[in-house]
Amino acid sequence: MKTRSIYYAQGFTLIETMVTLLIVSVGMLALGSFYVALIGSESDAQKRLAAVHMAEQLIEDWQKNNALPNAECALTQAYNGQPVGATGVPLLIGNTMSCKTTNGSVFIFDILLQEQPAKAPLPPNHPNNPNAAGPNQSVMGELLINPAVAGGATVNVRSVKISWNHKGQPKFVILTSIRKLS
Repeated sequence: MKTRSIYYAQGFTLIETMVTLLIVSVGMLALGSFYVALIGSESDAQKRLAAVHMAEQLIEDWQKNNALPNAECALTQAYNGQPVGATGVPLLIGNTMSCKTTNGSVFIFDILLQEQPAKAPLPPNHPNNPNAAGPNQSVMGELLINPAVAGGATVNVRSVKISWNHKGQPKFVILTSIRKLS
């Protein structure tokens, strides 16, 4: 019969325990950085959703009433004689307004309205045309031209551009609508 030595013990050595702790620590750091990136993405998604909602509301009000809409947010800088903090301010075409939303989270957006006669879904010289290849150039073909009047458009293109900064990067949403001229 064999006897066990007094010095033989079962279990983990200090080196095995330290290596295990190192591996677990690296894994936890990776999960932590993933969590931080996930929170940043959620913040951007919330801003984008709020911007789309605001742009949809503005373009719907503009189309429904055929009058410039009011911004339902608080001004962050004076605009058209209105003081900082004013709400329900009427927007002007071609003027950028900065405001803060009040829908639970605080987001600061810039709002720009544009309206132009249409020779395409967005005219080539339209300030909100993200598809323009250069000044007075468009990747979109001629569309919606009134054949009875040379160069005459039968519709106006209205667009709402909502822009914001996320982690120092400019972001924006543009919604357009086409309104037939009477």
